[in-house]
Amino acid sequence: MKRKSLLLLVLLTAGIANLYAQTAKNGDIIRTDTKTVEIKTTVKKCYDDYWYFVGNYDIYESCSFDKKIGKTKEFEYFEILELHLLEYIDKSSGKNSVLKGETWVKIRTENLEGYLCKSSEEIIDPFLEFEKEYPIVEEFYTSKKFTARKMESGLLAKVNTKVYAKPGKGQKEIYVITSKDSAVYDDFGSEYYNFVYIETLEKTDQSETINGETDYWVKIKYKNIEGWVFGDDLDAGERGGPKYESYNSSPTTIVGDWFGGFM
Repeated sequence: MKRKSLLLLVLLTAGIANLYAQTAKNGDIIRTDTKTVEIKTTVKKCYDDYWYFVGNYDIYESCSFDKKIGKTKEFEYFEILELHLLEYIDKSSGKNSVLKGETWVKIRTENLEGYLCKSSEEIIDPFLEFEKEYPIVEEFYTSKKFTARKMESGLLAKVNTKVYAKPGKGQKEIYVITSKDSAVYDDFGSEYYNFVYIETLEKTDQSETINGETDYWVKIKYKNIEGWVFGDDLDAGERGGPKYESYNSSPTTIVGDWFGGFM
């Protein structure tokens, strides 16, 4: 009877852990483990897909160099699953506060699932680095909850873009960009008609869909006006590329860049 109760408890605990792993958000700690007094393992959810490898990397069965199970192929598709941080407890906190240990990433390709080693010497946590570089500035509860992070950059805004007091649908309109007193030209002298330069200050982590277009809310500064505009009204201009190029979209993109590129 005791053995059956113990087995039931183990299965229940495993089921709860599995459910939490499935519902956890990126950056959430899925589990921690201290198998020895020397090593503490922290596993964080870090899911992202549509990446391809740039280079050939050894794939291991676990967060250990003991058993290699394959090698990545150039331009092979892969998914990022988890971030594994193995901290050497007795070697931590040097002069530069660098945590000694190993940084591993659990990935999945079409044919296998395994682990890639980013560093065999130190802990590299992109979630903590992201928080330092793009700190949360404020939060709003309007059409939904919005978390706004620092994002200082420059973009182009369409003429007639509406500026609002807060991010979210149905907020108070405080200004409309109608002036073309700042003509915008590309490297060939062609004008970006109906656009003006604006300065960006913040960007929400959460997107919203308006008139069939999904984008983020961005706090801008134009002349002496500060307010929020819907990201679909902004453009990268002649530099091209991602609109929020100076704003690394998430810690998972940092991890993806370690081994490959975005499809």
